[in-house]
Amino acid sequence: MVQQSTIPVVHPKYYYTYELTVDPTNIAGNEASLAITMPVGVIRHVSIIFPPGCVRNILTRVVHGSSNFIPNQGGVWIGEDNYHLELDVFEQVFEGDETITLLGYTLGNDYAHKLTYHFLVEHSETL
Repeated sequence: MVQQSTIPVVHPKYYYTYELTVDPTNIAGNEASLAITMPVGVIRHVSIIFPPGCVRNILTRVVHGSSNFIPNQGGVWIGEDNYHLELDVFEQVFEGDETITLLGYTLGNDYAHKLTYHFLVEHSETL
């Protein structure tokens, strides 16, 4: 006879932090780009930190595979100024599809801006 456990499985969660620098030369069509490899699991939370001085002229989006992940509408970009954007998400990362791409461009600034991204990832169970 097999007994089922009533103890829930707890998957480890880790934060991953990345920075994307958007230079004045990174205009639409020449976006700043950073491809990152996520561990297999579920992305549970994303924070995007827009520094002071962006004046909503620095736009970003996060792509998973071939589709927008943040925001989830195709062709849409997010721009803020001195703001921490906090998003609870559920984005599954499977083996063979671990690449997340951070993209950013400027609508017209004279100096570079650094965007910071934090990902909370719940790792999948390893057997």
